[in-house]
Amino acid sequence: SEVRVLFRKGQWGTSVMWMFERMGVIEGSHPAGMDPEEAAIEAGAQDVQVAEDGVTFVGHLTDLNTMNAALSKMGWVMDSSEPRYLCKTPVEMAEGPERDEVVAFLEAMDEFDDVHRIHVGLK
Repeated sequence: SEVRVLFRKGQWGTSVMWMFERMGVIEGSHPAGMDPEEAAIEAGAQDVQVAEDGVTFVGHLTDLNTMNAALSKMGWVMDSSEPRYLCKTPVEMAEGPERDEVVAFLEAMDEFDDVHRIHVGLK
């Protein structure tokens, strides 16, 4: 397949699942501006990340439904709630030719209809 050709061309390995952990991830917002950290504690989330476009709650996959129900009860509006693979130890790459090569590879992968999601271990 064309995806395998991309991996061979860039000499990228395919056995990297040990670098990722399957977690429950909820993205949403609160119309009244409730404190995300307080909501995360009450919902049982392990981590919370605040961005301009919303809040991301991360917890154990087995707690996803419980977190979803708790956040809904507190008035949070969920944009998505799903299992995701998150990198255990993200790596930071400096700008340069190596980073450009990785970005080009990821962009080429993203163009294929058969590729639905790409999990990356870069910051």
